[in-house]
Formats: sequence, structure tokens, C-alpha cells
Amino acid sequence: MTDLYITYSIRERYWVSKLVESFESEGYSVWWDHAVIPGADFRNESQLALTQAGFSLVIWSDTAVDDHWVLVDCEQAKARNALASVKVKDCNIPEAYKALELTDLKDWKIGDKEDVHFKNLLKTVQAYVSPSQPPQSEKEQQELARLKRMKDEVERKQRQREAREMQMLRQRTSA
Repeated sequence: MTDLYITYSIRERYWVSKLVESFESEGYSVWWDHAVIPGADFRNESQLALTQAGFSLVIWSDTAVDDHWVLVDCEQAKARNALASVKVKDCNIPEAYKALELTDLKDWKIGDKEDVHFKNLLKTVQAYVSPSQPPQSEKEQQELARLKRMKDEVERKQRQREAREMQMLRQRTSA
């Protein structure tokens, strides 16, 4: 199961890639169509991901408002009460989706997780679904703790080895 499903217009792929990176660093698993091969039929995979996702985001832009598949995805996620809107460009959001919770990211400093706009969106998503993995900062802390434990163990074994060597040396000099 994916935590978060993102539907958007292909023209926003770079922007969405930065948004995905930000969510993944917070521990969210994200499905988006970044690996779609042109001409491939990926709708079944996409629909399965959408139905299994804990929550969905629609990325609204001037091209997304007219994108058939964005609208199909929105309708399905809205029916599950698992959809929020993100506005990345000035556009006229379709009437059926104007009542959704909306986060305006037009002024987001792309990739900046400390930006107030991203933090607001993160709070919205957190209200609906928790990340399935620890955030990157927690992973880094866990890795540092693991490395410290390994270092401590190496040092302990080194002290034991030195103590044995000293004991053997004393035994040889006393004999």
C-alpha cells in the first residue's frame, strides 16, 4: 500500500518530482507516474495504486484542469474522501473540486521542506495519513546510533584484547 498518490499534468513533472522527494524524506511512500514509458498502458497499475493509497493529492495547474486522467483520478479519490488540492499555478479549478481542502504552493521554494507553504501541505497530509517509514532525519539518527554502537563494540573488543595481551605478558615475565 502506498501512503500518498499524486495526480498531475505531465508538464508539472519536474515540480512534482521535488514535491515527491520532500514527502519521501518525511517517510511517505509516494506513487506517481514518473517511470511511465511513453505508449505503455499503465492505467491498471495507476488505478490499483490510487485505490490502495492512504491519501491523494491533485496538483492543479493550467494544464491539469483539462487533463482527462487527472479528472478521472480526482473523481475516484474524492469518492473515497481521500483527496486534497494543491495549486501550483494560477488556474481555474473545476467547480466539483473547489470545496476540497486547498494548499497554495505557487510560491513554494521548490524542494525547501522548511518553507511555510510545504509545511502547511505536510500538516494537511498528516491529518489524513501517517508516513509508513521513519523520516529521513530519523533514519540518519538511527544510522548514527548504529555506527556508534559498532564503534563502541570495536573499542570494547580492542580493550579486551589489550587486557589479555597484558595478562599474557605478565605471566611470561613472572615465570
